Amino acid sequence: SQRLQPGYGPQPPLYTWLVRALFLATGPSLPVLLGLKAILLTLVVSGVALTAREMGLGTAQQSLAVLGLALIPQIVWEDQRNFTHTVLTLAVASWTLFQILRLARRRLWTDYALWGALVGLGMLGKYNYGLFIAGLVAAALTIPVYRRALWTPRLLVSAAVALALVLPGGVIMSFAGLFLLVVGAAMMTPMVIRLLHRLLARAAPPGIWRMGVRDLDRHLSRLGIA
Repeated sequence: SQRLQPGYGPQPPLYTWLVRALFLATGPSLPVLLGLKAILLTLVVSGVALTAREMGLGTAQQSLAVLGLALIPQIVWEDQRNFTHTVLTLAVASWTLFQILRLARRRLWTDYALWGALVGLGMLGKYNYGLFIAGLVAAALTIPVYRRALWTPRLLVSAAVALALVLPGGVIMSFAGLFLLVVGAAMMTPMVIRLLHRLLARAAPPGIWRMGVRDLDRHLSRLGIA
């Protein structure tokens, strides 16, 4: 595109903005596009690696988590040759997951601002990022340690930063819809988990399956769901 716009066809503007900024600095060229793709894929790998480390996985398990990306055809092949906005959104999503995990142990104002920035960038990258962040927040709200990290006035900082990024992109309606989706999912998720748990408890036959249900029951009790 020759000029800045709040959107380009069916896609949000962030990827096009990045390309335009690079072209203004270096001139239009294929190597610039390939370099941007390489940077984004590197961010995907580093985000997954940091997420694995934040989860307390060992060195070997962290390596397996990263190598596991090679088993996903879209990442190992399609993202290399075809996709643009999807690669950007995948990179932002991997770092969004890492940041929300880090909020459980470090709750500085800057951490919440960074998480809000990632959410805003994700919404400017691709609209279906909203499905990812809705599912992520809904899942986090079912776990006490992450629920405490999110249920705090500091989350307003995240919301303010995200809105500051989203508003210029003209996707405020999408953000409002995302908010309603997150709230609805957060209200429904514990109910669905309890329902599935009860059905499984009734359907499980004696023996090892019944033992598995009891283990699940203890785990859900620790999470404050069952």
